[in-house]
Amino acid sequence: MRDGIHLQNTDYNNMLYGRWIQLGNLGVRFDAVLDPRSNLGALSGAMLDEVDSLSGHTMESFKGPNEMDISGETDWPSVDQAYQNQIFDSKESMKEANSIAIIGPSLAFASKSAQLGDLSSRMNEGNLHPYPAGKMPSVVFPDQINLEKVICDGEPIVFTESGYHNAISRAADSAPSPATLPVAHRHAVPSTPLRRERDSRLPAWPVGLPLF
Repeated sequence: MRDGIHLQNTDYNNMLYGRWIQLGNLGVRFDAVLDPRSNLGALSGAMLDEVDSLSGHTMESFKGPNEMDISGETDWPSVDQAYQNQIFDSKESMKEANSIAIIGPSLAFASKSAQLGDLSSRMNEGNLHPYPAGKMPSVVFPDQINLEKVICDGEPIVFTESGYHNAISRAADSAPSPATLPVAHRHAVPSTPLRRERDSRLPAWPVGLPLF
């Protein structure tokens, strides 16, 4: 699960990371976002050790800044690069964090990857936010993966955010396409046959309404 790292007062910290621990007891692990727009200030190994302890060691990865290319920062690439360096150096100075991976920063527009440049030495995994909207996945693959390789080089790539919708509010994307037709849905998402026996305690199924 992706969530942001924040540190405030004792009550807030215990409430927030207490929830992480509760979810961790169910097997959930966290992709913890570190972002220069948060209230954390300068990062350090001691700070990340504190969060690791507060969260009950439920963090699986640290994720770099989120979509700085649409932050409004005039020199967002430099901010992104500097903060990713902080994440890497701070994680390296933690006492016990060998199992926590470092995921690179994400971009809203993968086409801006050349502005960010190669950060592969400061991460274990690249980061992509592919959004095909109402179109087929081929609209973004493999082009966006190739663009992300500019940043992560040969490191594996993970998707920390994505979406798929029919963009009905946008004329350019709202026209019927293979991605949104019901027949395509039936091919892409196989239906599980349903038993037609009905519990007599339940109301009758409306006439003409398909079971699936």
